[in-house]
Amino acid sequence: MHNPVRLANAATIVAVVGSFICWVLVTVAPDFSFSIANSWFHMINLDAMRASQAVDFGTAIVGAFSLGIVTWLAFYAFAKIYNNLAKK
Repeated sequence: MHNPVRLANAATIVAVVGSFICWVLVTVAPDFSFSIANSWFHMINLDAMRASQAVDFGTAIVGAFSLGIVTWLAFYAFAKIYNNLAKK
């Protein structure tokens, strides 16, 4: 059994910290970051979608906050559903 709040909190911390690490990496090393992203999408050319500059800190905060909300809700729901299915 999973504690829904603890699981959601842990997943949210990982997602938000990961989001900030990604933002720092994109800001400090944009070419390296872009090459990594390109390697994840096989047969898709990302060059046309490449931004000319990194996202500013305010936008990164909004993105991390909204990612945190979505992550928390998704993992809370996951734990609740998992626990209900595990009882059967």
